[in-house]
Amino acid sequence: MARRTAASRSVGEALRGQLAVLKGLLRPRTAWVATWDEARGLLGVEAVRGRNDVRIRAVRLGAGLVDQSLQERRRTSEGDVEALPVVGQEGPLGVLVRVGARARLGDELCDAVCARLGAAWEVAQLRDDASRRGQALESAVAGLRQLERAREDRLSHVSHELKSPLTAIKTCVGLLRGGALGW
Repeated sequence: MARRTAASRSVGEALRGQLAVLKGLLRPRTAWVATWDEARGLLGVEAVRGRNDVRIRAVRLGAGLVDQSLQERRRTSEGDVEALPVVGQEGPLGVLVRVGARARLGDELCDAVCARLGAAWEVAQLRDDASRRGQALESAVAGLRQLERAREDRLSHVSHELKSPLTAIKTCVGLLRGGALGW
């Protein structure tokens, strides 16, 4: 799991990798992660592993087991569906849902699984943020280099424009000093 966390490049990739490991270890028929989208008030399906199931869907607030697990920040279950809240350092991230699990997880294992998933999630978000900021910095540096080139070009142009009259003045002053003009 740690290797997958370190290797993932995006949040979706991190979640899919963690689900693959969980599916191999816990062997649920289906597992998916619903992520919290505060702007839309929706738990959207981010990553799925296993068989297609009609219960894999986005959930609005107040709409059942997955929402209840997120709001109460505790494990909830109904029949063969189990929802486990995934909470990060700054609050709820989403919910891990298992369908058709062959064995019920103990509370400690449940907490460890969700903590690992939350850590992978946050590491991937940090990596995304760092990548985005790195690209923004590269763009800013390129812009500054372009400004520097434009400044140098402008200075070169101004310098060239000043050299012509100064050369003529310098020549006249030299002729005046040498008495070549007869003054």
